[in-house]
Amino acid sequence: MGKFSLYKTKADIYFLSGLLIVGSLAFNLVQKARTTSDNLVANVYITSAQVDQLSLKFDGKYLYYDEARPEQIVNYRVEEQDEREYRPLGAPYGEKLLGPITVEVKDGKVAVIDETSDHHYCRIQGWTDTANWPITCAPNYFVIIIEEANL
Repeated sequence: MGKFSLYKTKADIYFLSGLLIVGSLAFNLVQKARTTSDNLVANVYITSAQVDQLSLKFDGKYLYYDEARPEQIVNYRVEEQDEREYRPLGAPYGEKLLGPITVEVKDGKVAVIDETSDHHYCRIQGWTDTANWPITCAPNYFVIIIEEANL
C-alpha cells in the first residue's frame, strides 16, 4: 500500500480554499437566479401577519399609520407636494406602531424612508431588492420582505 499522511500540505490548503470559493460563487449565482423573477413583491408584515403587498414594478410612497390615531399624521413630517398613498391600519395592527411609517418603492427596490422610533433601525437599513432579506422596524413590529408573489 501507498504512503498515507494525515498532515496538511500547501496543495491541500489551496484545493480546499478554491473549493470553498467556487462553492460560494455557485450558491450566490443560484440564489440570484431564483430571485430575479418579474413577479417579486414587497410584503408588509406587522407581528408576523401580512397587512399589505407592494408591487416592485411601480414606484410609489406609502404611509402606514394607526387609523384610530389620525392626529399622528397632522404632526408628521409630510412635504406639501408629496404624493404618498395613505394606508391606514386597523386594530390590532395599527396600535403596534409608535407612529407613521413611510415606505418607498423605486426602481424595483424598497426602503423605509421615514418612521417614528428612537433608533431609526429600519431607515438605516436603506434600500434593498434582495429577496428574503427583511427590513425590520423592531420597536414598531413592522417588517418588509421581498418575496415571490402568490399567483
